[in-house]
Amino acid sequence: MLNLVAKYSRGLVVTAVLWPWSVFAQSFSLADGAVPLQQRIDNAEVVAAITVETAMEQINLALSKNGRFVSEGVRYGAVVDEVWKGRLTVGEDLIKFNVSLNNCYKTLALAEEYLVLARLNNSGELAIDSCDDFVLRSTAPRKFASVSP
Repeated sequence: MLNLVAKYSRGLVVTAVLWPWSVFAQSFSLADGAVPLQQRIDNAEVVAAITVETAMEQINLALSKNGRFVSEGVRYGAVVDEVWKGRLTVGEDLIKFNVSLNNCYKTLALAEEYLVLARLNNSGELAIDSCDDFVLRSTAPRKFASVSP
């Protein structure tokens, strides 16, 4: 936490407390395991293992000015490695999906495998509602083993 104190010429002292974004965002997201994995699997329309291959920032041109870009999220491309539930096809074709920063502040790492628990939107793409829709396989191998559609 960073405390800033600004003094103005008329004797007014203003103190601002700034929290790092990650602390703020983590306080509003469900902690991993807050909802049991099996319950999240039961509620998901799609349960699959994917490997992230591409990532592109989604830039809001209306808010981007003076050489500064405002990102609204990330558009990912991933290969489907395994499907336990839902209408995804295992294969070499990339599936595309958006992750809005309003829904998830984390970014997915390229070439990493994730367990994704999601729904499909009207376009047939994965719809991500929170950071809890992804579980990184390398940090949670036991969670992968417990998947039972």
